[in-house]
Amino acid sequence: MEELRKENRELKEEVSHLREKLEEKESKINEQQKVMEELRKENRELREEASRLREKLEEKESKINGQQKEIKELKDENQKLRQEISGFKSSKKRKSSKISDNRWVKAISDNPWVKALIIPILVAVIAGIILYAISEDKKEALLGSQIDSSVQNAENLLDNGLNEESIKILEDTLKLFSPKQFPEKYGRIKGCLGDAFYNLALFDKKEENLNKAILAYEEALKICTEESYPHHYAAIRNNLGVAYRTLAEVRNKEENLNKAIQAYEEALKIYTVKSYPIHYATIQNDLGVAYKTLAEVRDKGKNLNRAIQAYEEALKIRTIEIYPIDYAITQNNLGDSYQAFAEVRDTEDNLNKAIQAYEEALKIRDIAKYPIDYATTQNNLGNAYRTLAEVKDKEENLDKAIQVYEEALKIYTMKRYPVNYAIIQNNLGNAYKTLAEVKDTEENLNKAIQAYEETLKIFNYDEFPVYNQLVISNLENVKKLLIKE
Repeated sequence: MEELRKENRELKEEVSHLREKLEEKESKINEQQKVMEELRKENRELREEASRLREKLEEKESKINGQQKEIKELKDENQKLRQEISGFKSSKKRKSSKISDNRWVKAISDNPWVKALIIPILVAVIAGIILYAISEDKKEALLGSQIDSSVQNAENLLDNGLNEESIKILEDTLKLFSPKQFPEKYGRIKGCLGDAFYNLALFDKKEENLNKAILAYEEALKICTEESYPHHYAAIRNNLGVAYRTLAEVRNKEENLNKAIQAYEEALKIYTVKSYPIHYATIQNDLGVAYKTLAEVRDKGKNLNRAIQAYEEALKIRTIEIYPIDYAITQNNLGDSYQAFAEVRDTEDNLNKAIQAYEEALKIRDIAKYPIDYATTQNNLGNAYRTLAEVKDKEENLDKAIQVYEEALKIYTMKRYPVNYAIIQNNLGNAYKTLAEVKDTEENLNKAIQAYEETLKIFNYDEFPVYNQLVISNLENVKKLLIKE
């Protein structure tokens, strides 16, 4: 029996791990949808700003044209004056060269013709300086507009999943200017690069692209500081947290989860519940996921308690009436944390809280609208009932576990979701095997055998050697029990 319990615990841990991965992907999808909405809003604002800049540019160009015309008129007038002065000089007799300096200066200052010559020249020089300055401003404005257009194209590609194409445009755009020239644009591009590399990591070269995403986010934060660009700072900190949390799936689990938590908490300095309630709730949910995963490595009870607190904070905003989908996600996560916490202390109490959280999630996750989420939560609920059966009301809770497993299998069919199908069939086999200890021994043992055999149709030795051996061991044990009967 001890070996069976050990095998069950290992399977539970693996199921929990797979479930967490699925939930993280779902959470990321929801996060990306929110980010897309924010980016579209920012896009609209940037387009309005671009329109205003174009109007100003047209005004400057109109002014430049007017000044150029005035310069031409001044030059023509100066030429006439030079000719007139030349004629005046040729008609006058030469004066003595011994006139004192003071008298010469006075003569020049009193001479209206000289004044008429110097003043237009000075005006022309000043106008030239102004024209040069305006020309430089025009060049910079045009470059800024070009950068904005390129970034907008890259963001559109990013929204359509064309990550590599987006990266190419963003990297080429960075070659056009220095960070000091357009610091805000530089930070924006680095942030977009981080997003693109993160998205790419979900499909290819996970560790390599996550490291590139993190590097890009860190570069963006050199510009987008908490003081200068607080909103961008918080958004990038949040994305950095997501990247570190995902990197923790590949290597240095504890270290990267701690970095993720630190990044989330930095973001929460800006995204307060009062100023940014939606962002606050999203980050609190992600913080809960990070603490829940960290609990697998160290300080299980302490980190699970922190995860639960974070989820409870998220639920202050994610209510069933206003944000039903997010409410269900967080309730499901909360259920997972309570179920894990039941392994540390207060087993019955925490399992009941887990069951309550799952049932809250199922108020939104119905089979018609959200079939995958429905099946996931039903499986989680089945696990909670099956574990609760070890503490109280064995027969009743096992019956409930079997019922919800059967519900999950309505979605997780062998053809469409083979791995999920196998996991739930194994869970179902465990439930029937335990129920056989209470009632209808032969019947329930046969049902357990049938469930394990269904599991082995997917968990073959070549693809899933560890699971294959565990399920075979369960199957053999049940057959032995049946022979004794």
